[in-house]
Amino acid sequence: MEDKSKTGIAPSPVDSTNNEQNQTMPPQPYKPQHKMKLAIIISTCLAVISIAGLVLFFTFYKKPVNNNQTYKDMKANISFQTYDNWIPNEQQPIFGSTMLENKSLGKDTNSLILIGALDSSLFASSETTAQAAAQKLGYQIGEFFFPNSGQRKNMQTDTIQNFTLTGNSFYYEVAFDNSSKPDAQIYTAVVERDRGRWWLAYTGDYNDPVDKELAKYITLSISPL
Repeated sequence: MEDKSKTGIAPSPVDSTNNEQNQTMPPQPYKPQHKMKLAIIISTCLAVISIAGLVLFFTFYKKPVNNNQTYKDMKANISFQTYDNWIPNEQQPIFGSTMLENKSLGKDTNSLILIGALDSSLFASSETTAQAAAQKLGYQIGEFFFPNSGQRKNMQTDTIQNFTLTGNSFYYEVAFDNSSKPDAQIYTAVVERDRGRWWLAYTGDYNDPVDKELAKYITLSISPL
């Protein structure tokens, strides 16, 4: 064998850099860790928000209890539903044909609910719209049950309706000149169906406040017999 070292031809140098660059690496799995972590964080946040939403919903959502009762008002020719310990008083009320009292409250309370047909016994019957009738009824009820002088405040109007009834509600408070008296609260509503019109009035004060959701529920439960 010829000894190339003696021929004067130098052997080709080995480029170790190119050899390292040309080496084929074995396939590796692609796992973008930063994207996985971001997805986990987003999923966790959404789960926390969903749980918090459910907690808030069940904490603040108030619905009628299952043992709500249906009563008939033969004079007004209607039936209606109540809940939360509100039951009819057998005495004939000054206004309307049904008076509801909360049996869980004591006798020394301004909390009272009245129901009846909107007829000529009330000044509000002269109004042609439910909104105007509810407002006039509210003033009449307030002045009768809270005759002390004061200032009306926090007046609110609202449209109430369901599949069979349409109407309006009116709410306001009275801050009395005599500051020792708690602020009065008055809620009234008038609903209509065909040619029939009915009303509800709910009085209360700072100590036993008006439950507007309860008032709306009872009003919209009215059904002609």
